This record gives sequence, structure tokens and C-alpha cells, in this order.
Amino acid sequence: MKKGFSILLYLSLTLIIFSSCKDKIDKAPSQKQFVWEALNYWYFWQADVPKLVDNKAFFKNDQAYHDYLIGFQDAEGVFEDLLFYSGKFW
Repeated sequence: MKKGFSILLYLSLTLIIFSSCKDKIDKAPSQKQFVWEALNYWYFWQADVPKLVDNKAFFKNDQAYHDYLIGFQDAEGVFEDLLFYSGKFW
């Protein structure tokens, strides 16, 4: 029983280690993606910002969307790029 448990534990840990080392190139950075999705959903001026169009129609494909996100150093850069400025200040 101990031997079976040890083998099962070893195989589980091996699976976890290899799955965590999986290449994540095709996934967008999570914080930057969160900023884009939050602004796309909640931002009052979403319709005025072409990069925030629903279904990511601004980007030619998923790779273009991914490239856009990784082009910023941090999530704050994405946020600032997606802000709408009307040119009017009260």
C-alpha cells in the first residue's frame, strides 16, 4: 500500500511539474489581459476607443491581440493606452 501511494504521489508531482513548465507563448499576460477585458466591459467610453471594440475586431487575429499586450511593459501602460481623451476638460 505504501509503495502504491509513493508511486502515485511521484507520478502526480511529475505531472504537475511538467504541466507548469508548458510553453505559454500563445497566452496573453494575465494582468494586461485583465485590464483590457475590464475596460472593454466597464469603460463608459468603450465605443470611442477602437482597440476596445467588442470581440477584439480591431485586431486581425489572436496573435495581433497578444502582440499588442506584450508590447507594454506593464498593465498600467495598457490602461493608459486605452483611455479616451475628448480634448475637453472641465
